[in-house]
Amino acid sequence: MENHEYLNAKKRVQNFINNEISFYVLPDVERLTHEIRPDSNGQRGCTVPLAMMLFSIIDFFGFLMRDDKNARKTETLRNFEYLISKSGYFPKVYSEGKNCEKLVKLFRHGIVHQFFPKACGISKAGIKCPLIYENSSGTKKTPILNVDILSKDLVDAISKIQEVISENKEGNKELILRMNSRLDLLAKEDYEDLDKFA
Repeated sequence: MENHEYLNAKKRVQNFINNEISFYVLPDVERLTHEIRPDSNGQRGCTVPLAMMLFSIIDFFGFLMRDDKNARKTETLRNFEYLISKSGYFPKVYSEGKNCEKLVKLFRHGIVHQFFPKACGISKAGIKCPLIYENSSGTKKTPILNVDILSKDLVDAISKIQEVISENKEGNKELILRMNSRLDLLAKEDYEDLDKFA
């Protein structure tokens, strides 16, 4: 591999993080997390839209970074598993028990496909409450996803990813080249889809 090929890939990935992610994505996450809070009835907090956005970002980064030559953007569970359980960018709680699978199958799939989690709940419970906690009503315990923690941990993970991409370490080259090639693939697919409507 030519050094200029790697340097071009690194510059492109850094620009993607600095422009698209830092300029558009993170400010929306910040606003939805900190400025828009539930009212006294627990409504109007944009909790579901924030969760949808966070799930989309996790899936996207998992696909871009996953160390699997056959990775596909449609493999949501595997993309989540890589980013939140295997990459080391998220706290260990995400890889404990079945938390990753719960995030995808109960919360993500429920919210994305039917607006509400599957037989669960979500909340903006603040950073003192754990990622997933239980709410007892009668004899049933309902798992609740604390979107505030998910948001904080994702923003922290993106910051760590940004640092890794900026470092000049030999071990980071493969990741940067992989991310660059997957960004190319997504752009190609996007323009192919657009051409179908031209």
